[in-house]
Formats: sequence, C-alpha cells, structure tokens
Amino acid sequence: MCSSDLTNLQGNIDQAFLRRIHVAVDFPLPDETERRTIWARSFPAGAPSETLDFDFLARQFKVTGGIIRNASLAAGFFAAEEGVPISMDLVMLGVEREFEKMGRLRSATDFGPYQPNGRSTANGAGSPGTSPRPLSEAR
Repeated sequence: MCSSDLTNLQGNIDQAFLRRIHVAVDFPLPDETERRTIWARSFPAGAPSETLDFDFLARQFKVTGGIIRNASLAAGFFAAEEGVPISMDLVMLGVEREFEKMGRLRSATDFGPYQPNGRSTANGAGSPGTSPRPLSEAR
C-alpha cells in the first residue's frame, strides 16, 4: 500500500503519525527568480495581463508555486467577472485570499504600492471602477 500526504504545515502533524512516515521529501520554497518565472507562466498567453509587475510579486511574496497559481487563477476569474484586464489590484486580492486561507497574517506593507480591493496607490496599477468584494462578502 502506498500513501501520499502533502503539507506545508509539518509542525501541525501529530508526532505518532510522523513516526510512521518512512520517506519524507522536503520541497524548498522557490527562490525569487523561480517565483518570477512561476508568476509569469501562471497567466496563459493572450491573457490581458500586460500591466502586471512580476518582479514585485516575486520579490514580495515568498510563497509556493501552488499559492502563486491559485492567486493567479483567482485574479483571472475576478477580471473575467468584471470584464476588465487582469490588474495588480486583482492579483493582490488573489494573494490576500490565499493568505487568508492559510491563516497568514498580513499588513498593508505586505502589498507595497498595490493594495487589494481597488485601493492601489501605484499609477495605473488598478482598473478604474474595479472593487472586488472582500472574501467574507463573496461567500
């Protein structure tokens, strides 16, 4: 019998269960260069995402490829729902929601000049009229 259990939260696993694991593979977080590549590849060719700051995303958010993919996918859905190009505002909303799901605390400084929910302070970072609902309202 073979079992596969994946987690980013090894510290939350019961010690008795951990003793029964014979092989554990540690996947380190991607470095900044790898994260930039993952961010850039997370949006399909032809997706309206020309204004995205992949360098900022890679530098600012030290997360796994799965988190990057989920945040990118969410941003794409938000953009499609609003009928607008994918913007940094929408990516920040996707990142914010991923952090919320992980229970990860965040502050305004985490998002730099790009604030979620249409509160961007960067020139051209947001889409006019775009104010996605907070996660609590979207449920």
